[in-house]
Amino acid sequence: MSRIILKDFWAQHVQDFKDSESAEGISAYDAGELARSVLRYIRYTRFRQVNLFSQQRGEEYEYMIERLKESYDENSINRFLANEDLWKASLELGME
Repeated sequence: MSRIILKDFWAQHVQDFKDSESAEGISAYDAGELARSVLRYIRYTRFRQVNLFSQQRGEEYEYMIERLKESYDENSINRFLANEDLWKASLELGME
C-alpha cells in the first residue's frame, strides 16, 4: 500500500475512533492525541520482538500500555487497541 493511501486509511480510522470516543465522553482531541501517541511510539521504538508486539503481547507492548496510561483514559486505550483495523494501520504506518 502506498504511503499516501496508507496515511489516508489510518486518518479515516482515527476519525471513526474519535467519533466513537465522543459517545463515551472522551474528547475528539484526546482520542486523536492517543492515536498519534501510539503511532509515535511504534515509529520511534526499536523493537526486539516485532511479532510479539504486533500480536499485542510482550514486554515492549506492556511498556507502551503503561506509558499511555500516564496520559490517557485506560478504557479509551483498550478500545483503541481492540479496533483491529486501526491497530494494523498504525503498525503499518509506524513501521514503514
